[in-house]
Amino acid sequence: MLWVVLSIGWISQDRMVRDGDEEGHVGAAELYLPDLAARDLGAVVAKAWWGEGMGEYPQGFASLTAGWWWLHGGGLPGRPAVRSICLLGLLMAAWSTGRIARRFAPPEREDMAELAATGGVLLLPLCNGLARHFMPEGLLTGAVALALLAAVRAAERPSWGRAAVLGLALGAGVLVKQTFVLVVLAPLLACLLAMGRTGWAWLGATVLGAAATVGPWVVGRLGNQADYLSSSFAGHGDATWLGHLSYYPWTTAWLGLGPVLSLAALLSLGLLIRRGEHRARWMGLLWLVGGIAVLTLLPKKYPRLMAPLLPAAALWWAAAVVRTQRPGAWMAGFGALAAGWLVLASTTGLPVQLAPAGVDPGCPQQWLRPPQTSDLGMAAVVQAMPEASPGTPTRVQVIGSPEIPCAVQTTYSWHRHLRPYLSRSGHEAVVQTEPDERPAIIIDWIQGPGERVEVPALDSGFWIRTTVIR
Repeated sequence: MLWVVLSIGWISQDRMVRDGDEEGHVGAAELYLPDLAARDLGAVVAKAWWGEGMGEYPQGFASLTAGWWWLHGGGLPGRPAVRSICLLGLLMAAWSTGRIARRFAPPEREDMAELAATGGVLLLPLCNGLARHFMPEGLLTGAVALALLAAVRAAERPSWGRAAVLGLALGAGVLVKQTFVLVVLAPLLACLLAMGRTGWAWLGATVLGAAATVGPWVVGRLGNQADYLSSSFAGHGDATWLGHLSYYPWTTAWLGLGPVLSLAALLSLGLLIRRGEHRARWMGLLWLVGGIAVLTLLPKKYPRLMAPLLPAAALWWAAAVVRTQRPGAWMAGFGALAAGWLVLASTTGLPVQLAPAGVDPGCPQQWLRPPQTSDLGMAAVVQAMPEASPGTPTRVQVIGSPEIPCAVQTTYSWHRHLRPYLSRSGHEAVVQTEPDERPAIIIDWIQGPGERVEVPALDSGFWIRTTVIR
């Protein structure tokens, strides 16, 4: 509960315009709102499951976000009530990892192992950063952990029901994002092998459950997915092979886990090896290291892709700490240090360009950062908007629209954020940068006259002037 309160508190302070990728996912969710408002459930299901024109990504995250957004009355998606849906993925991962950790602990300390794993997941730095943004990798982190919990349950006592639940979890994971297959592959195969010959008889139920869940989307998207795979295997940097090999291990240590949890993971792995605890050790290795190995094969590399692998470190931590003589002291000590690192990264910002050079030549996406109170002047424009007749868009001209620098956010030009912001605030508007003979409002980043609006985040500002009576 404390984690939820603090996370929502961070979200409530952050008004930064969304990253380009993040805005794309919000835009995908927005496409569902008219159908939801019309109570057209058939259209919603069609778009989410097999509909055309919905892009190359599955629609699990977009449709979930849309439903939550609609329940809260639409409007600006950055409102804490709407944005809080993004926390669901990490809560799912924490609960699922905790349930898995129970199975690797002595019977008398199962509850303690579950608590340690749950707390460890909630302190993962990169996962917390993604959980504050509209990114499918946040939900994917929960989907992977939930699927592995279903796999572990199916392996320990195979049955038709457990096999079917595993299939549903696998299909749902793919509907969140295609990279689910890559990050779940190694530990899933280990769980299936652990079922033994008698367990393979139930795999038909798993296949049927997965096919029923994700089959319609896959069948209608074969062409798009071929293009998506080819683009994923197209390199976009000039890094050496050593840079590619070291990218995810280094990024995991610095951005993914942070120094405190990295140290805890290494100490935990060493203790598990020394104590001969093979199950927990290998489950974590296949989940974390196996996933990193698979992702390393992809030329395109981003830190967010490894987020679903990070709960494996919490699994090691939980399995090891319950085998120490003073588990409570170890949990309190490392928990406090890990929480301190997370708070530091969430309030002061950390350097992100520490990964091997040349792997990702674009602007680095900084998901774990301090909250930004500046909305780059968007709310001031909303306040200045003149009243317009229903069905008649207000004409807005932007002069000298600035680019958003990497230091602020990896994003579009300023004017490209303005139209959706106005629309979601209840103003129908036409925003253009070309000269307009009859604009109702002018946003001038070059010179006055008009009301000055300072934008410190860009070391600049603009003037607003209206040309019609409000």
